[in-house]
Amino acid sequence: MKITKIETRILDVDASAWYKGKPLPAGEWATWPFPLLTIVTDEGIRGYSMAYGKQNEARAIVCLLEDFFAPRLIGQDLADWDRTWAALKMKLRDLRNVTEAMLGMVDVAVWDILGKARNQSVSQMLGVKRQRIPAYQTSTRFFDSVEGFGREAQAVKAAGYHGYKLHIWAGPKQDIPVLETVRAAVGPDFPLMIDATSRYTFDEALEVGRVLDRLNFHWYEEPIHDDHVAGLRELTAQLKTPLLCAESVDLDQLPLYLDRNVCAMVRGDCHIKAGITGLSRAMRMAEAKGFNLEIHAAATPLLDVGNLHVAAAFTNSRFLEVFPLYFPIFKHNPYAIDRDGYLTVPDGPGLGVELDFDWIDNQTKKLAEFAR
Repeated sequence: MKITKIETRILDVDASAWYKGKPLPAGEWATWPFPLLTIVTDEGIRGYSMAYGKQNEARAIVCLLEDFFAPRLIGQDLADWDRTWAALKMKLRDLRNVTEAMLGMVDVAVWDILGKARNQSVSQMLGVKRQRIPAYQTSTRFFDSVEGFGREAQAVKAAGYHGYKLHIWAGPKQDIPVLETVRAAVGPDFPLMIDATSRYTFDEALEVGRVLDRLNFHWYEEPIHDDHVAGLRELTAQLKTPLLCAESVDLDQLPLYLDRNVCAMVRGDCHIKAGITGLSRAMRMAEAKGFNLEIHAAATPLLDVGNLHVAAAFTNSRFLEVFPLYFPIFKHNPYAIDRDGYLTVPDGPGLGVELDFDWIDNQTKKLAEFAR
């Protein structure tokens, strides 16, 4: 089975759903261009994937697919995809301005094809260990008051989610009242997390971390940049709240973080960690060292379905992150939780999801095809 054609679309996605009815922040786009990738084989099987689009990067991604990936993929036999994946990963070493997330986008589409060809879901090909994954929800951030976070946390708990993560990074003065309000709102034992997306200075991270210790937070995610390994070691030494790190690093850097003196858990998804192939390798790497790799939401629907399949094949990720689906690309939302707060892994062939091509066609502002 060989790749014969690559199609790309740029989809116009209304950004307002992400902001929950709040005014768009200054400098943000009202419409986000998201790239949709389709890989087609000589057997007529089509595999789908996407990449992130909120930074207006879709045109650049499509150019990379056309100029770098298409010539190397078209005509490629998928019988030994693992070898092809490794060769592409090595080629990316010399593409200095591009990360392995581009390979992650391609890899998800290939796994979709392989599953459809074998009439198996991706998780079945990986080896299913569980069909239902506990979910937690990440905060929306767009509140006019501290109390807004507390009300959202209560709603998340009432909906059945297994935890709530705050996406805040304004600094200790603004963030500590939010942490205290949310803990009071949900009680002492409901799992709470915070993701500072590396925005704190070391001193700020330490100040906030001591509050997290007092409030019994489940983890402290990316308080400072992942590259600041010495700072992470110092935070780990001074705090009892587990640090969650390594979201931003590529697969080859991950072993540096599988050290209890650096952090307690590591992070990854099938975008940043080079696809379903790469994330699966990362999961095994972490498992061998006795670490959880808590799977990160890519906030990009098809990539997050890939994450869901990988989570079903491993047990060293406690639960999955859920962002509310902010554009209707699926006919049925695979990220809807059941009443017990679990996600059910799609069991259809490949990714196991049905795309809504009426919506996709309406939102397509650019379509391109590459073939030999």
